[in-house]
Amino acid sequence: MDTLDTIGAVFVAVIGVGCALWGGRCLLRPASAPQDFQGSAWAARSWGGAYFVIGVCQTIRMIAKLYGREPTWPMDVSLAVATPLLGAAFLGAYVSRRRARRDGTLTCPGRHSRARLLFGGRRA
Repeated sequence: MDTLDTIGAVFVAVIGVGCALWGGRCLLRPASAPQDFQGSAWAARSWGGAYFVIGVCQTIRMIAKLYGREPTWPMDVSLAVATPLLGAAFLGAYVSRRRARRDGTLTCPGRHSRARLLFGGRRA
C-alpha cells in the first residue's frame, strides 16, 4: 500500500466517522435533521439510521484496508440495510412535502414566498 492509498483510506475513514456522527445525531434527535431534509420524524430517523450505517461500514472498510485486508461484508451490510432506509426516508420526505404543498403550508424560499406574500397566501 503506497502513500496515496493510505491518505485516501484515512480521508474516507474520517468522512465515514463524520457521516456516522451526523446520522446518529439525526437518529437520536429527528428535529435536528438538516434543513434540506424536510419530512416526518420517522423519515428523519430512517435517514439518520441509513447515514449511520453507511458511515460505520465505510469506516470499518477503510480501517481494514489500512491493515491490508479487503472485507466485503461492510458493503453488503450497507446495501442490505441502508438502501431500504434511504428509500423510505426519501419517500417519506416526498409525501410530507407533497402534503404540505397541497395544504398550502409549505414555506419555500425564493420567488414562491414572494408570490404568497403578494397574493395573500392564495395560489397564483
